[in-house]
Formats: sequence, C-alpha cells, structure tokens
Amino acid sequence: KKSGDLNAVAQAAQSAHDNLDNIRNDFADTASIACSSCSLGDASLELFTASNDLKNAMGALVAYTGDPNPATLAHFNTQFATARSEWNQGVRFIWAGKANKPTL
Repeated sequence: KKSGDLNAVAQAAQSAHDNLDNIRNDFADTASIACSSCSLGDASLELFTASNDLKNAMGALVAYTGDPNPATLAHFNTQFATARSEWNQGVRFIWAGKANKPTL
C-alpha cells in the first residue's frame, strides 16, 4: 500500500510540475500588467518566479517519491516554503485591499 501511495503522489506531483511549467510561461509572456492606479509588472515577475519555484518543488517531490529519505524530503520542504512565500507576496500585491486573497 505504501508503494501505491507514493506512486499516486509521484503522478500528482509530476502532473503539477507539467502544469506549473505552462503557467510560468504565461507569466513570462505577461511582463507588465497595468491597472488604472498601478503597474503589476513586479508582481507578475514575482508570480513567474514563484510558479517556477513551485514547479521545481514538484520535481523535488517526485525525486522524494523515488528515494524517500530525510534529505530529499528536506529539499522539497525548502523549495516549497520559498515558492509559497514568493507566491503569497505576489498575490498580496495584486489583490491589495481585496478580501479573500488566494494564498498557498
């Protein structure tokens, strides 16, 4: 059963990795998003960086499922924590003053 659980996690992480690769390319293509009172270019760059780091974290999770040990788990946790912080910072800027900000 444990092997089946790891396989399911590996498949989900690989799918997330591939989807995040596409998402980060969307942010890369949107270098500067403007609104009436601000430029969201920096936030767009932050979200590009975060989505790239989230993609890399999913790759680290796939690696962990192939070799579950404390070092591969620590690598995933470190990458995910950094990406989550970057994502939340970019989202907070874009959604400033709005309720129910989508954070990780």
